[in-house]
Amino acid sequence: MNFPHIYKEGTDGRGLYYMWFTAMHTRIDVMMAGEFSEESFNSVGNELRSAISYIEHIGSCFDPESELSRVNREATKHPVNVDEELLLILRLCKEYHRLTNGLFDITQAGKMEDLMLTNDGKVGFSSPLNLNLSGFLKGYALENIRSILSERGINDALVNMGNSSIMAIGSYKGTYGWEVAIDDHAPDTQQSSSNGQHPTPRKTVTLYDECLTISGNSSGERQHIINPLTDEYVVGKRAVGVVTKSGIEGEALSTALFIADANQREALKEQFGIKIIIDL
Repeated sequence: MNFPHIYKEGTDGRGLYYMWFTAMHTRIDVMMAGEFSEESFNSVGNELRSAISYIEHIGSCFDPESELSRVNREATKHPVNVDEELLLILRLCKEYHRLTNGLFDITQAGKMEDLMLTNDGKVGFSSPLNLNLSGFLKGYALENIRSILSERGINDALVNMGNSSIMAIGSYKGTYGWEVAIDDHAPDTQQSSSNGQHPTPRKTVTLYDECLTISGNSSGERQHIINPLTDEYVVGKRAVGVVTKSGIEGEALSTALFIADANQREALKEQFGIKIIIDL
């Protein structure tokens, strides 16, 4: 199956391939470059889409047929056998919960200690839980995409999942990395503002074998992220972006940094060696 795409072959024999599709309740844009035919890029694109669909199928709490939804329904009653990949995802979430001192919490209620993972591949709850992987799956998918691209010999690519989880690999056309504009709801820089003044330029960041992950709200008034340490919604903040080497780490850290107070933020920066944090 081929998806909507654009293919252009340069005079240097390198092709530029751009595709887009919808998954994980968002638009996904993929740009790949290299000495590949349109047919070869199509094949890779289909592989990426299949990998993302599988991750969504096992880990979406909004799909009643997903593995995660089954866990949420049954794990309080008895330990549940789960897909090996979902077990890996939950182990990663437990580890980042520990590393962020509880700020990253997929229970959204400060109850990660009630999530039990057994050595024989089962998941159990010691109290009723509702696991939500929405703040983690896109970063996990990015790392799966990275592996597929590497296996197929594609060394230059940009993957954008809903403008909140972005991965850049290599470069294109001799530039260093990929320049990414950050959606902070500023006016388009090509337009004039209504009072005749120039609008505020959009923020940009150049990524080279790095990920940009953004967590937060669409406005300072919206409330949907709970601080698991206080059981209260985070208020008065719009969003936080962080640049990391791993999409998985980016998802955990962007959430933790959004929740963190000033002291907790400084501790996370030092612990993880974070160099770029963007407040939006």
